[in-house]
Amino acid sequence: MRTRLFTFVLASLLVGGLAAFGQRDAVQSGLPAGADIPSPFHAYIVNGKYKGRYHCLVCERGLDPTVALFVRGVPTSEPFVKLLSQLDAATQQFAGARFGAMGVFTADDLKDEAERDALAVKIEDVERQAKLKNVTLAIESVKNLQDPNDPKKGYQLNPQAELTVLLYKQQHVAANFAFAAGKFTDADVAKVMKAVAEMVTKK
Repeated sequence: MRTRLFTFVLASLLVGGLAAFGQRDAVQSGLPAGADIPSPFHAYIVNGKYKGRYHCLVCERGLDPTVALFVRGVPTSEPFVKLLSQLDAATQQFAGARFGAMGVFTADDLKDEAERDALAVKIEDVERQAKLKNVTLAIESVKNLQDPNDPKKGYQLNPQAELTVLLYKQQHVAANFAFAAGKFTDADVAKVMKAVAEMVTKK
């Protein structure tokens, strides 16, 4: 009886410890569900019809259902490339609902055009891997996405998050996902895409 009780207690401690570890490992970034999309920004476009120009993707999307990826660095992991590919496919699947997606690669401080263009080359490699047709990729300075006078305003991006995923519709955030570097998995791709389908099809 004591052995059985000891085993139960040990198992409970292990489960609780793993859960706590998972909570510590999680990262929060981006606007919460229900928040309004803040002021638009003009990002440097890496692909598509506005390539090589500055353009407001938020303005272009308007009230339509949208996924905005805010990416720190240039991840090349298989799950990240898969997410881009599946979002691209979703733009065709949900074309009737005017669904669209963008990937905004953030930079703390781009010193000049040469540095910006070097970053764009790396992003183009990811674009080719994902074989994108409709998802627009762009570069934007972190300071243009935040409000320096009020950290609670702007897009509220956490520097510890490699990937922040905002789903929004009619300029209201429907869902938020955030992942630290190296933590985004195939299972997370499925979660994001499930949320996309729910947002687009919800009346």
